[in-house]
Amino acid sequence: MMNLGKKVNTLDILIAVIAIENGAEKILTTDKDFIEISKITDIKVVIYH
Repeated sequence: MMNLGKKVNTLDILIAVIAIENGAEKILTTDKDFIEISKITDIKVVIYH
């Protein structure tokens, strides 16, 4: 992500990778870092308040 000029929390990347590797299609979260992660992965992100 840093190579793309995006700063994203390392733990958020780890969570996304674990979700993807376990077959998750979506992540439901309040954390907007996942939006950036979803731009370069196949996972969809649903932001709730």
